Amino acid sequence: MCGFVRLPARHALALIWALGWWLSSASAAAMDFIHFSPPPFLDGPSVSRAALGATYLYRGRDQFAGTELRITVARQPPEMANPAPLSASACLEIFEAELKRQHPDLFALPTALRLRVGPDEFSQIRWSRRQHGAVVTGVLACGVHRDYFVAINYGATSTVALKLFPVIRQQLSRLALNF
Repeated sequence: MCGFVRLPARHALALIWALGWWLSSASAAAMDFIHFSPPPFLDGPSVSRAALGATYLYRGRDQFAGTELRITVARQPPEMANPAPLSASACLEIFEAELKRQHPDLFALPTALRLRVGPDEFSQIRWSRRQHGAVVTGVLACGVHRDYFVAINYGATSTVALKLFPVIRQQLSRLALNF
């Protein structure tokens, strides 16, 4: 007997984000969920698609090679629609859990600051971890836009983060969400 495995909603969203990690080397034309002009130090996007959405990965070049920006847009799984609607806190919880699964040494703290993403402001957490002897710091922000989760995750080594993060935030404020 052949059939599909039905994943719980939280696992389905985490899978979309994880696919972006694993398939990020494959480049494809974007489905136009977003229109984004990355800062000049980032290349991309590499686009990974799944049934519920897509992940756009931008990677740093040259001296900023350890820098990444990941934008995930995911439709709400039907099983999450009842009884509660989408929420930014559920979005953050799902994507933070996946980030911690991939990086067990991750240290994360919520912050009262909000990240402007196009027309919206998203809740965010700040995180840090060790990678190859260096400290990598970053931001995970999540929100809901027209029945879609939008997750933004960016990180860089602590030596360049202070210089790059304001530029990334400025560009994210201009992000167009095309859905």
